[in-house]
Amino acid sequence: MVSIGPTTAEDVEVFLAEPPAWRIRAMTARIDGAPVAIGGLSYLPDGTVVAFLEGYAAVKRYPVAVHKAVRQGLADAARRGVRRIVTIADEGVEAAPRWLQRLGFREVSANVYVWEA
Repeated sequence: MVSIGPTTAEDVEVFLAEPPAWRIRAMTARIDGAPVAIGGLSYLPDGTVVAFLEGYAAVKRYPVAVHKAVRQGLADAARRGVRRIVTIADEGVEAAPRWLQRLGFREVSANVYVWEA
């Protein structure tokens, strides 16, 4: 069973080669306590908010749990006042554009998607 909870500094080390250059707010999916996916928002200095997700194998294995967590995260972001989120669809994941559209993102240029509250 997958569990999803707040991301720790140790989780970030598992998925990212170096600490993020910008502030992030993220959640981690865990199986038996081990982190298998991390996703959330990066807050860039210019005010842009960028969505990210690492750990596609877990997403593929637990799509419903991850989808629900992302929908909750988008709702939480809207409640916190985030009005626009940008992301890039992973070209290596055929389903990425369809999934982003189901989440309410719209394509604004090749592989670039925007969600607006």
